[in-house]
Amino acid sequence: MSDFDTSKANQTIVMSAETKDLLFAIYNADLPYRSNIIAAGPTEVFDVSGDQVQLVPSNHMLGSVQVKVTCSDGYKLGYSSDFFWPVGDVIQVDELIVDSTYGDPLRVRQYDQGRVIEKLSEQVCTNFHSGKSVCLIGHNGRLQMALYLVAEFIKIPIIASPKAFPLIHSYRQHGYPLPEVLNAASREAIDLLRHKTPVLALVTLNERRHLPWVDRFCKIHLTGYMSRPKDPVILYDNGDSCIAFTDHADFHGTMEYIQATGASTVWTDPRSGNAQALAEAISNQLGIRSAIVPQLHSLAWG
Repeated sequence: MSDFDTSKANQTIVMSAETKDLLFAIYNADLPYRSNIIAAGPTEVFDVSGDQVQLVPSNHMLGSVQVKVTCSDGYKLGYSSDFFWPVGDVIQVDELIVDSTYGDPLRVRQYDQGRVIEKLSEQVCTNFHSGKSVCLIGHNGRLQMALYLVAEFIKIPIIASPKAFPLIHSYRQHGYPLPEVLNAASREAIDLLRHKTPVLALVTLNERRHLPWVDRFCKIHLTGYMSRPKDPVILYDNGDSCIAFTDHADFHGTMEYIQATGASTVWTDPRSGNAQALAEAISNQLGIRSAIVPQLHSLAWG
């Protein structure tokens, strides 16, 4: 979303309905009135100068999609976007740009997502049973999903920071039955914090340093970075913890996804540090022509 506010008027922007609702919740000043902001469902095709654009869910955060472009001559191009493996409906393309977040062959998880959810619930419940307030800290999307996964264990008030709170309604609209959540800036939430009532708080990374009450909470950091291959949890001496709550495919999942697309040429996304390692692995292990995407810059975005 870097520079989105200064680039949103320069082109037509096609996105999933979920992403549109999330953007309206965060950037709600003028987006609902813009005719160049268009939502496309997974079965819809959007025409761009004779080329056909289709958005297909990528099993990442709410609203994330793969992008498939069928050119007027029938040639098919695709962008994986961020994705978690397995993907229900993999785009079929001739040429693919793939996310390289876990492109290093050493970035392999030796646990499944069920283990991550189990550890998250365990950390939350252990602190609650000790009478402590708990603060989940992470990016939007990851926070709301974590709340959805632990909601059945929560019997105390829940508050969300001003930037995390607006997205709660969007998640409910799209099939996530989240419990009642208070805006941390509301009078009711402020009273709970003042009286030190045990609560669960959701706080985005950017807000963490601006909310002094977070310091007295037990903090669980939700990170997308897989720090240890065998265990998703790091415990700190002060009682805080860090959980690898990633929604990215690991190296093996990335390779399986590439094969499933049928692409004969693959470009790796250089915005992560593993693009070169992934390009080499694709060429050597899969026998598919691969290289890093040239870092071109466009005035249309940013």
